[in-house]
Amino acid sequence: MAAAYFAEIAGLIPAADSAAAALARAYAEIADLLGRLRDKGLPAADKIALLDRAAAAETQAIDQITPLAAQLRGTNA
Repeated sequence: MAAAYFAEIAGLIPAADSAAAALARAYAEIADLLGRLRDKGLPAADKIALLDRAAAAETQAIDQITPLAAQLRGTNA
């Protein structure tokens, strides 16, 4: 859902295209990582590694949201 939201922003607001597209890719990756956890046959250690990767990716994505919001406020001012 977040990936689609940021992809929509990228398509609608040219000034925010690059940052929003990067966030769309980041959240698509996070969704993929979390989706892979559904595999009942995946060893616990692998699931923990996927969670660690998802957490790191989300931390980086969150850090990109504030600058994007500031950029969007600037384009709407």
